[in-house]
Amino acid sequence: MKSHSFKKFLLLLLFFTFITATNAFCQKYFFKKYTEADGLVQGTVREIYQDSKGRMWFGTVDGLSIYDGSEFINYQQEDGLTVPIVSGFLEISDGVMLVATLGNGIEVFLKKPYQKDSVIYTIKEKEYLIDPRVNQIKRDKYGNIWICTEVGITKWLFENNSFTKVIHETNFDGLGELQVYNVSFGQNEKVYFATGKGLLEYSNNQYRLIDKEINKKHEPVFYVFIDSKNTVWFSTLSKFYFLKENKFHEFNLQGKSLEAAVNAISERNENELIIGSLGKIIVIKDNRIEVIDEKNGYTEKASLSLFLDREDNLWVGSLEGVSRLNRSSFRFINNGSVVLNNPQLIKTDKQIFLGNSNGLFQIRNFNLARSAEFNQIESFRVIDYLKEGHNNWFATNKGVILINSEKKIIYNELNSLPHNFVYSIAKDLTGIIWILTQGGLAYIKNGVLYNFKTKSESGWKFSDLNCQNILSSTSIRKVVVDSQNTKWITTWRDGLVRIRNDSIYRFTEKDGLKDLRIRSLYLDSHNNLWVGTRFNGVYKYDGTTFFNYSTKDGLSSNWIFSISEDYKGNYWFCTSKGICRYDGKNWIIFGAADGIYGGEILNCFSKDSIVWFNSWEQIFYYLPDATDEQKIKPTVFFKQISLLEDKLQTHEENFLPYKFTPSQLLNIKFKSDPVEINYSNNTIIFEFSGTSYVGEKQVYYIYKLDGFDKNWTEKASRNYVTYTHLPPGNYTFSVYSINRFGERSETPATFSFTILSPFWLRWWFLASVILLFILLISSINYLVYKSKIKEALRIEKIRSKISTDLHDEIGTSLSSIAIFTELVKREGKFKDEKMKEKLERIENTARELVDKMSDIVWMINPGNDTFNDALLKMKDYALNILESKNIDIAFDLDEVEKNFVLPMELRRNLLLIFKELITNAAKYSNASLVRIGLKVINDDSHKIVLVVEDDGIGFDLNLTLNGNGINNIRQRTKNIGGTCKIVSAKGQGTKATVEIPIL
Repeated sequence: MKSHSFKKFLLLLLFFTFITATNAFCQKYFFKKYTEADGLVQGTVREIYQDSKGRMWFGTVDGLSIYDGSEFINYQQEDGLTVPIVSGFLEISDGVMLVATLGNGIEVFLKKPYQKDSVIYTIKEKEYLIDPRVNQIKRDKYGNIWICTEVGITKWLFENNSFTKVIHETNFDGLGELQVYNVSFGQNEKVYFATGKGLLEYSNNQYRLIDKEINKKHEPVFYVFIDSKNTVWFSTLSKFYFLKENKFHEFNLQGKSLEAAVNAISERNENELIIGSLGKIIVIKDNRIEVIDEKNGYTEKASLSLFLDREDNLWVGSLEGVSRLNRSSFRFINNGSVVLNNPQLIKTDKQIFLGNSNGLFQIRNFNLARSAEFNQIESFRVIDYLKEGHNNWFATNKGVILINSEKKIIYNELNSLPHNFVYSIAKDLTGIIWILTQGGLAYIKNGVLYNFKTKSESGWKFSDLNCQNILSSTSIRKVVVDSQNTKWITTWRDGLVRIRNDSIYRFTEKDGLKDLRIRSLYLDSHNNLWVGTRFNGVYKYDGTTFFNYSTKDGLSSNWIFSISEDYKGNYWFCTSKGICRYDGKNWIIFGAADGIYGGEILNCFSKDSIVWFNSWEQIFYYLPDATDEQKIKPTVFFKQISLLEDKLQTHEENFLPYKFTPSQLLNIKFKSDPVEINYSNNTIIFEFSGTSYVGEKQVYYIYKLDGFDKNWTEKASRNYVTYTHLPPGNYTFSVYSINRFGERSETPATFSFTILSPFWLRWWFLASVILLFILLISSINYLVYKSKIKEALRIEKIRSKISTDLHDEIGTSLSSIAIFTELVKREGKFKDEKMKEKLERIENTARELVDKMSDIVWMINPGNDTFNDALLKMKDYALNILESKNIDIAFDLDEVEKNFVLPMELRRNLLLIFKELITNAAKYSNASLVRIGLKVINDDSHKIVLVVEDDGIGFDLNLTLNGNGINNIRQRTKNIGGTCKIVSAKGQGTKATVEIPIL
């Protein structure tokens, strides 16, 4: 058993001896640092946390900062933080953060939906907190909250997300009060505490100090951490230990004790442990230990806190601020003692080299090493390298150097090279070596060096007069040879040159190449030629047309130094402002956030699925399958929503009462009802933030105000928008965030609100006005109606009186005249016939007047106003007249509603027209039958139709057309807006049709 344990110990010792030895080959790292100059509240960052919105919380000894990628929001005593020493964070529900302080308990911060975070309560009651000096606050997998203090622990127990009880522990099974610095939860229900007396274990409801074997002096344990493999790591002031399989071991680094406190540990996945200590970060991964310190990029004196965010970026709190190391696909080569001076990465089939001002270097295990094979060129600046069998061609600042096992040859101006400064060297498919220099183009063919000025072959066909001069005397930089052995050559300011067989053609503006200052050239896997320029971005030439891409499309700069393509088909552009990657749809910019400094990236190429780069100061490469390619969506939230002249009111469903209970913290909710805003304050300002720290300056937004905007906006980096003079109505503002990789937030942040109409436009006011208007109109109508009824009754009374008076007085008098005239004529004996005739005329006149007076009385009498009354009157008249002439009558009459009233004027004219027609038929027709029709037509025309037709002798219309009777009929018909049609012919009877409209 002892032998088995000893073997395990030896294996662990060998393990750490091996992994620490690998530190010499570690890569270089670049941290993004934030200090008080960037907005951090204070430099000593003791605690780091990320909330559900993606914001980073930094606890310092003089306040706390909240960082969303664009700005810091700070809280100190004047902002509601009663004690500025912040020792811990715990978000227990959306928008509710518990902030532990060393002196005044726990501050409850609340993030209202559209306002800044604010302190709403301070938990320091003895009932819920054993001591206000809180060192840490943490939640276990069951939802219970553990609070570590200077005298013991407080535990809030929850069940089904409901608070059940509080447990205070200060005795610890006889150990007495303990300073508890932090807690970590292990497997098998064990809990470990870092305390002032050592490592404390809680298991089976018992507390015990378990590090007596190794911590014999009972030194305080300041930090404890349990990893995913259930290894317990803990630190004293000067030692770092781990407990594995119930055995304690001291952690050694390069064979020595760490001799420094470990203040923080974080775990990435299950195979990478990150340990923060004085002046260094220790990474244990895949049986290797890597130390990140001042030698490879970490310059902090102490690592006080560590945190891995949701994008796997590492945040490190120190004495001088907080630093972030992005989880990046970029790996940086450690230059060591090599000073980069005009560096140029060069690839061959087997190796990666670096040409420098002092020779050629190789890259080995993240470090630069001088190439021992070519030490004879140490005094040369190497710019390019071509491996051709046993021949090694070097482009340098002093000519072309050819080195093989037998000889060393230098080609320079003395043997026809146009210029000693050589930029590039390449071999075409026929074996010709092409040399590009500061002073023109040259080539070596069959061992002979040619140029285009002093030693040129005949037979070249140039496309323009300047082409030969350009190739013979200007700066020629890049060459690409395609599968057809066509050479594509760049000039410094004169365009692109194509050499195909003996034909040399120069592409200029007329071909679509708008910028002739060419700086880079690349032939992709689809045989497209990419041409990088100085001022106009990059052109893609497909053999027919040049297509341009510039900053308008997504490039970070229009100055393109180099171009390459990776195995996934992504294009890489080295610019004066970092690196751009283009996948055919999205542009991604890499720069300082990825550890890339200096701006100008000079060179890139792809080799073995890796893309290599160098700038003036750095050498690095990119692994396309690393974690920054993970599709991690950003978050988005409202920082603040404000009105121009007022504040929005929050609708809390449940807010903290005066007496605190832990259950309240889990139940703070906000109503989702739309917020109502007064019409006079209709300018609203939205401030929002999307959190993504992999390229925090490359977070973009699209937004839309439903009810106002028709479409979503274009992607933009501005994180605020103002809407002014919004009309009354219902609105919903929605915003998405988009990170550098084009990933959009899962859901938008939304805010619904209503701009209230002014009271004179609100429904209740309008309804009231309409109702009042209706009542007013109704009242007026009623008064008018009542007045009309009164007037009608008055007129009817007058009509009745007139009718009675006419009948009783004038009618009686006329009847008396007729009667007395008849008596005189009968009893008087007049021999004078003329006198007798005159008496008859008086009698007849009196009787006619009686008849007419009867008609007038009938018309004036209100009791005869209806259509049916007129019908009876006309029927009686027809019977009296026609029967006296032995003429048969056929009636076709309509009876209508009893209350259907005819206007007096219409009744009068209708009766007179009827009487005229009947009288004419009785006197002149000699008819045996008269048909009388009288109907009311209730269609759209709404009229009365009177038809009188006889079977008499008829008459010639042409002879009697102007008779008084016919004229009277037509005139009366016209007076009441009607029409009259008479049809007659001799021997064929007569038919009269009268149509009178009813208004």
